[in-house]
Amino acid sequence: AGLIVVAAAAVLASVGAGAFVAGKIGPGHGGAPPASGSTSPAGATSPVTSPAASTQLPGAAAMATLGSYLARSASVRPTVQAAINGVQGCSESPASGEATLQHAIDTRQDILNALPTLSVTGLPSGTQLVSTLTTTMQDSIAADKDYLSWMKDFASSGSPCGSDPGQDSNYAAAVNVSGSATTAKNAFVAIWDPMAPRYGQRVY
Repeated sequence: AGLIVVAAAAVLASVGAGAFVAGKIGPGHGGAPPASGSTSPAGATSPVTSPAASTQLPGAAAMATLGSYLARSASVRPTVQAAINGVQGCSESPASGEATLQHAIDTRQDILNALPTLSVTGLPSGTQLVSTLTTTMQDSIAADKDYLSWMKDFASSGSPCGSDPGQDSNYAAAVNVSGSATTAKNAFVAIWDPMAPRYGQRVY
């Protein structure tokens, strides 16, 4: 039981991303952010800069785009966690859980595919923001895929409700990758949060 609690906590931390994706942003899981998801975002606060003023800052368009990515990833984060809990507790079918995870994967993959084309010219620390968000999305997607594989294992093996998911190699791999996603999310947030209020964006 202790292992399940620890695993669930790790999942919550990363889903998100987002967030993204997984943790604080709504990654893979993990949290999204409430993206990942995946995503949105937990701990968000209201922006302190007026929209008119924020759009005049260098890099404002890139910040707005990144903000939209975070919101998308964060939107899938709670659905991923709910699906994992539902399948493990047999309140949701593996097929339904798999569909939820696939949606989170697709959402986060779309964000990951778009990041290389985002121009961050004029945006302070723009390159670092894109780099850390890229890593977060990659790790969150990897965790989502491992959770998806675990659900398929769960369905094919007839595992009893409430069984220890940590005994499945795919679930264990997902928890491990979720930890990496959380590290990447923390690196992103450390750059994002000091900048976000000036651009009228949420902090995480």
